[in-house]
Amino acid sequence: KILDRRGETLAADMPQFELRINYRLSCYLDDRVAQAKLAAVPMADQYRVHQQVKAKRQDVEHILAKCARFGLNRAQAEANLQSLNDAVWNIRSFFYWARNKPDADLIAKYGGLNSVPMSQAIAALERRHPEAAERNRRIASLEDVPGMERDGTLLELKTEDEVTEAQLEFTDFNDVQVLPTGARYYPYRSAAAQTIGWVGGATQPLQAFVNDPLTSYQQGEVCGREDGVEYVCEGILRGRRGEVAYDIDKQLIRQTESQLGQDVQLTLDIDLQRRIEQRITDPQLNPEYCRAGTAAVVLDVRSGEILALVSLPDYDLNLARDRYGRLLADPNRPTINRALHQIYPPGSVAKPIILIAGLESGVITAEEPISCPAAEPPAGWPRCLIYRLSHTGHDNLWTNNARNAIKGSCNIYFSRLADMLDPPVLQQWLLHFGYGREIPLDCPAPPPAGTVPRRLRQWSGEIGSTMAAAHPEGEIPPLRGRDRKMFGI
Repeated sequence: KILDRRGETLAADMPQFELRINYRLSCYLDDRVAQAKLAAVPMADQYRVHQQVKAKRQDVEHILAKCARFGLNRAQAEANLQSLNDAVWNIRSFFYWARNKPDADLIAKYGGLNSVPMSQAIAALERRHPEAAERNRRIASLEDVPGMERDGTLLELKTEDEVTEAQLEFTDFNDVQVLPTGARYYPYRSAAAQTIGWVGGATQPLQAFVNDPLTSYQQGEVCGREDGVEYVCEGILRGRRGEVAYDIDKQLIRQTESQLGQDVQLTLDIDLQRRIEQRITDPQLNPEYCRAGTAAVVLDVRSGEILALVSLPDYDLNLARDRYGRLLADPNRPTINRALHQIYPPGSVAKPIILIAGLESGVITAEEPISCPAAEPPAGWPRCLIYRLSHTGHDNLWTNNARNAIKGSCNIYFSRLADMLDPPVLQQWLLHFGYGREIPLDCPAPPPAGTVPRRLRQWSGEIGSTMAAAHPEGEIPPLRGRDRKMFGI
């Protein structure tokens, strides 16, 4: 599980049942297979084979008709079967190519037989046997390749009643089964979506898992997808299969117990996270929300723990896998974690650092005022907020010293103070407080042996025209006028 700071479940595996059909039956709906079976027998046997194919197709049609009672429409059912049939047919095509004088140049190009992309192998096979009927007959002759026993999902059974009904309806079909599987479930749906992340087909596996037979990803398994905790903490969340080995006399040689994955607990407060998201998206409180994405972060000042990491717009984690293409195409970029994966000018939060730099370097004292009059500033300098709102200045409220300038967040005070500082001095203080530094957000526990720690993708801040992380302290480039503007000064 992934848990918040109070132990609330943010992600967990939930049991799920599926109606699955075996390729040995679904393949009869594939015209390539049906035609190849007829072409592989003498003319005298073709009627018998034709009748066999017809009977199997009728079985599949009967199964699809039953599936309609569970809400599966015909188009989706055929798409599911087509996906299974295409996947296994491609495997059979690759193996036929690999077993029959495969192209040496292609193997050399990709550094080995198993490294040749399937698409390249199939294209080479098509060039060698351009006649489709003959090529299909050769491919269909392979019956001993991996995947021939593969199952494909016809539909998900969402209730206990559906599971029971399916077991009764399909009991007469040997190649159709109701099988249990696990599904990742996100109780809070879209809350903290980009931080939690989601799981999909194991196309980004940890290399250490690939090389370990007891943790390697099997057909249909999932892993955490970039970005998010599901991805960063894959090495903690994923368990390890067990193994029992016997000798030829059926005597136990060794037994390895399976290991469950471990829970990951975050510092996030999911209740606080949801409240912030609800307020930001409330059109009465934030009418500007619909015009631009928004980020908000809440930290515990004493510990530095992240209590909320908000990025909007968001998306439903339970639907992300099915809608991923749509999410990527969304111009609002909901999959980007705006709290980490973008650079924003810090604005007024840089003012206390400017004040510290001024006090510590002796440029100003705490009681020394900088005038904020009720007048337009010189060209190129910022106005104070109260002048924008009411054409007055902080001088009319108080002596504009350090304490009062912080209280009023006076743009005039801090822009003038920043200009009084030597640029390298200001840059060093900004760097000291974290600007221009990458704060590691790594996996909280050691990753599997031989792997590089995964981390949440993030941008470090910038100081100057180049990334400050490339410059050791004391060798920081000067702060140019363009960069003063970036820091809100």
